[in-house]
Amino acid sequence: MIIPLSEDIAIYEEAAQCVSQHIQNTDPRIRSDDVRVEIFQQRGKGRRSFDLFQVAAEYEKLLLIAASRDLLPDGIEFVADAIVELQPPHMRHVRGGAKLLLEQSLTDEQAEKIATFPLRVVAATWRKGRSPARAIDLMARSVSRTSSPQKTGRQSFLRTH
Repeated sequence: MIIPLSEDIAIYEEAAQCVSQHIQNTDPRIRSDDVRVEIFQQRGKGRRSFDLFQVAAEYEKLLLIAASRDLLPDGIEFVADAIVELQPPHMRHVRGGAKLLLEQSLTDEQAEKIATFPLRVVAATWRKGRSPARAIDLMARSVSRTSSPQKTGRQSFLRTH
């Protein structure tokens, strides 16, 4: 899985670990709890050793997370069923998540604005019970205070609930 903001990788790792703990299979011949999540943040010198083929042989399911495709280990194309590159959320994804998880309705403008913030900023500022307008104000102030806005946000409302 390729995510666009490396600063948000810990949030994706946490979500992947959570999901991996709940994967179950009713067929006793299949190792259903045999899942490994690996994070790749650097390439070349200083990168820890990782034997993709050995790990893939040992685990039934393997989820690799990186901020770019070139950070994934060599040989990934021979082992992976798919390489998924996550895209920024569309306004309707943000609106749907707000409705489902936070029980809030958003305007198109609010949803579009929220989608522009980094996941970690949205996760830290948008809480159940906090108005969307207040959350957006906090997101904007947080981003302008710490640095310039990032390229894209993520559906962090999945984590804030």
